[in-house]
Amino acid sequence: MSGTALDHWLVRGYLSELDAALGGLPAAQARELKEQIAAHLDDALGPDAGDQEVAAALSRLGSPADLAAEAGAASGPPGPRPARSIRRMRWRLAVVIAVPLVTAATLGALRISSEAGSYAVADRDQRLARLDVAVVTLSRDLEDECGLSAAYAARGHARPVSPALSRARTATDAAAVTVRAAAAGIGAGYPPGAVHALAGLLAGITDLKTIRAGISSSAFPASQLIRIYTVNVIGAADTFGAAVGNAVGDTRLQATATSLAALLRAENDQSVQRAILYAALSAHPPVLFSENLSVLQQAATDERSNLTAFNSSASLAEQKS
Repeated sequence: MSGTALDHWLVRGYLSELDAALGGLPAAQARELKEQIAAHLDDALGPDAGDQEVAAALSRLGSPADLAAEAGAASGPPGPRPARSIRRMRWRLAVVIAVPLVTAATLGALRISSEAGSYAVADRDQRLARLDVAVVTLSRDLEDECGLSAAYAARGHARPVSPALSRARTATDAAAVTVRAAAAGIGAGYPPGAVHALAGLLAGITDLKTIRAGISSSAFPASQLIRIYTVNVIGAADTFGAAVGNAVGDTRLQATATSLAALLRAENDQSVQRAILYAALSAHPPVLFSENLSVLQQAATDERSNLTAFNSSASLAEQKS
């Protein structure tokens, strides 16, 4: 194919590695799985997607070796298992890759926010805007870590942490360092709402060490992990984004921050749905408990509400970004 995301050098390399990793599956099933992954990548990424966007999509998928292992390609007797694995992988793709519609919109809004430095605004507003951009990145990485942590808990706590989860934690830690650096000096003289929200976010970042320690024990089932990540850390990031919209003085920057905050809440709602489904599919046997179904449905409702809030506050240019 030409003129599609599949022509990107990172995608070509990824699919080539996937070919080798799927060598343990019957040819027809390996081909079907690869076609599914290629089709989802083609749908999720535009032909002009940049290296960073493509790398993020591939990172969300996991390594070819991880996908092959999950599909049962590494070993196992012939029979119905590969077919079940293919169906399970299709569901996982729907969960992991179907998110970029909101993610792409978030990145567009992020680009708008990153231009805040060109506005004739006070230094205080500029610093809050820069911090908000750093928090957007942290929130995205936390959402990835939350989903992978929920899947790990659903599989059982005895096994080692997966390479994908280790990479997600590393990305989160790097983003947290950036947030702490950008937050330095924001305190006295800043709007109390923003300062209070920032304190909550920094406390949530500190709590990550305890949360991760709990993942290795039976103390945190997948459903509880999702709530802890969402309320204690990701929710605190969303609260800070909303506080920035109320704190800055420049009207254009205020509108952008408010729109971005609504969009981040919608993305968080999607991440909750993704984490619940990912955990359900990772359990042995796969199961979606009724209480988690209720949370899933509520998150879908909240997502629609937050997208409506975004559309009502964003300009046409921002909506198309």
